[in-house]
Amino acid sequence: MLTTPFFMSQKFTDNKNYKLQLFGTNILYLEYFDKAEITLEVIKEMNERGMELVKRKPFYTVVDLRNMYGNMTDDAKEFAAKDKEVNKLRICESILVNSLPIKILVDGYLKFNRPISPSKVFSRLHSCAIWMESKGCNIEDLVLMKQQLEKKSN
Repeated sequence: MLTTPFFMSQKFTDNKNYKLQLFGTNILYLEYFDKAEITLEVIKEMNERGMELVKRKPFYTVVDLRNMYGNMTDDAKEFAAKDKEVNKLRICESILVNSLPIKILVDGYLKFNRPISPSKVFSRLHSCAIWMESKGCNIEDLVLMKQQLEKKSN
C-alpha cells in the first residue's frame, strides 16, 4: 500500500528560474522554467534551498529540462557539477529531456563538467525511475513522483 507523505507538496516556487519539490523523503525534483537564466548566484541559492528540503541527508535528484530553453553560465555549470556539500549527499542525478538540442547540451555538460555524483540523461520518466531504483531509491517514492509528474504533464 502506497502512502502519500504530508511533505510531498513542499516546494519553492518563489524563484523565476526554477521550482524545487520533495517527493517522499529523499527525491529532490528540480524543474527549470522556460527562459531560465541560471547564474552562479542562482545555483548557490538553489543548492541551499534543496539542502534545506532534504534536511542535509542523502538524496536523489531529478532535474527536469523538458520544455525548457534557457541559459546556464559556465561557472554555474562547474559549480553544479562540483559543489562538495551537495555531492557529498547526492546519491545520483537523473536529467530528463525531451528535445535533441537540450540532450546535446546535457551530454556536453556531463562530458566536460564531469559531475561528481553519478549522473545520467533520460528521455522517459519510466527509464529514469528504473535507473534510480537500481541506485537504491525507494520504489514507493518513485511511484509517487512518477504519478505526480505524469498527472502534471496530462
